[in-house]
Amino acid sequence: MGSIQQSDIDSPLPQIVRVGNTASTEEIIKILSADGAVIIEDLVDPEILRQIESELKADFEAAEVEKATQKEGGGFQLGFPKLTERIEIMGRSETSDKLLMHPTVVSVLDGMLAEKFPVYFGKQLYHPVSKPQLAAALAIRCKPGNPAQGLHRDDTFNHTIHPGPESQVTAIWAGSKSTIENGATEAIPGSHLWGINKDPNEHRDRIVYAPLNVGSVLLVVGGLYHAGGANNTTDETRTIYTFFYNKGYLRQEENQYLNIPREVMRSKSVEIQEMLGYTVSKPGAGYYKGGDPKAWLRNPDLATQFMY
Repeated sequence: MGSIQQSDIDSPLPQIVRVGNTASTEEIIKILSADGAVIIEDLVDPEILRQIESELKADFEAAEVEKATQKEGGGFQLGFPKLTERIEIMGRSETSDKLLMHPTVVSVLDGMLAEKFPVYFGKQLYHPVSKPQLAAALAIRCKPGNPAQGLHRDDTFNHTIHPGPESQVTAIWAGSKSTIENGATEAIPGSHLWGINKDPNEHRDRIVYAPLNVGSVLLVVGGLYHAGGANNTTDETRTIYTFFYNKGYLRQEENQYLNIPREVMRSKSVEIQEMLGYTVSKPGAGYYKGGDPKAWLRNPDLATQFMY
């Protein structure tokens, strides 16, 4: 399957493994754990991606106007090259919820990031489970002539020490056909097993690419060194929708409570509300008035029991 062992990290590395859209959660997690990346082909209908693009059109246009009025140094750039456009997704595209909560992705997240933590309270032993959450979500457009992004790990904000347990998984969905020429993601398979002091720039000869058809998704673990590639075309814009997920007891990168209006959040399913952070990381992190923060969406004076 192209997976590698710790002893192989200084050997030539394979291409990113591709699996079909019926691959099992166990197979996907096995590849992710070994290689740090996996591509799931044709996981959603391309029409879903076209609908998301339509829903975000006005936001991209508004972002362009705002960008033109900003002076140098305005806003947090997140290491994106100059010709990269990016906007927040959640609360702006209802259809994007289908990517956020895709059953295959959520199943992988539960398998890799959910954490059971046994704890005594009095004489009773409990087994609370902290579920994964969305850390951030970005729609990204890489324009012609855009240089490559710098190699990086997505879990930097989590202060994750490597090698060690993963704290994050990123889902990169192709909104347009992604090719090596227009900036397909670069990655170094196996680099999630490297220590924190190993410089990925000294190993650029091991970079492989992740071309994607519209509707396919690239999953990478937080510790994998990767980057958006250079768009060397003159007339192609590469569009991706990137969802960053981390462990439920970590801080989210993007503040969804301020980012998404309350009335929009109230309209979403309980499962989506919880993925966006309106829940308690059991046994108790993130409570509101001693209870579950979803109560605030219904009535600021309500609180519900959350412990264990």
